[in-house]
Amino acid sequence: MVVIHFFLFCNVFRTERIAGLIWASVFIGLCAIRLFWHAPEWHWIFAAALFVSTVLVAWQIRRPSYHGILWDRWNPHLRSWWDDRHNKDVSNRD
Repeated sequence: MVVIHFFLFCNVFRTERIAGLIWASVFIGLCAIRLFWHAPEWHWIFAAALFVSTVLVAWQIRRPSYHGILWDRWNPHLRSWWDDRHNKDVSNRD
């Protein structure tokens, strides 16, 4: 599960680092609770991790900087966002 989420977050949806850290924190926290207190069951942990990853991917897709899979359909304004950001960086150097 962890490897699949890493692949999805980093290579398919290309999320920002904070999204991966949030997901990892939630997953580690749930696993720690399971190991120390024997609750909740593993299927609830996987369901919660899947829910958190779905919410994080949806959050990332709605960002103006989204550049993962299907970016041209889900974020058609990425090119203009990139140009605006790049032009500001160039003008700040002068």
